[in-house]
Amino acid sequence: MFGNGGLALPVCSFLLLHLPVLPLTSNWPVKDRSEGRVEQRNTHLQSHSSGSQHVKKTGNKEEVFQWWGEWSSWSSCSRSCGGGVRSQDRHCLIQRLSTTQNINSSYCVGSPKQYQLCPHQPCPSPSVSFKQHQCSQFNSKAFGRRCYQWIPLYPADYISISNKPCDLQCTTMSGERQLLVPAHDGTFCRDTKYHGVCIEGKCQCSHLQ
Repeated sequence: MFGNGGLALPVCSFLLLHLPVLPLTSNWPVKDRSEGRVEQRNTHLQSHSSGSQHVKKTGNKEEVFQWWGEWSSWSSCSRSCGGGVRSQDRHCLIQRLSTTQNINSSYCVGSPKQYQLCPHQPCPSPSVSFKQHQCSQFNSKAFGRRCYQWIPLYPADYISISNKPCDLQCTTMSGERQLLVPAHDGTFCRDTKYHGVCIEGKCQCSHLQ
């Protein structure tokens, strides 16, 4: 249960997706972009469909139809209370056929993953913060043959070891050791221009309400 410790500020309800493999900038809510595309080989035929596989042959030329599969069900929220995010995935379905020039087409246009903010459910009091929960997961791990009790550091702390909003910084109760790991998805974050949530290690937000 994770309550206090998040930013007491409005959270953006639109997310900016940064996916390095198939980059696409998109505001939430994201409409289903399932679509087909025909890769041409020396023809001017164009086709768009969300139906089944389509391959047209013209002489020795071949056109390869690519399309997205259905979106998966939404995942569970990254937090049991206090907000968080959930995601869904889709897969690129491709019929790969070589032309006479032995050229393959092997990608779909768009994003294979999208995120949505979970409904904000208040956490019971008293409860630890989401960052405290993440840091405490290292309590049972030995460092230098010793186990420590870990608590979160914050960017404003004078001993802060990173200025990246989605770096989770933890320190031991005595302050003798520090730990730096990526914050879990759904962790509240504050960038230079907005407050948002961490998605894949980055503070994501494209609109504040």
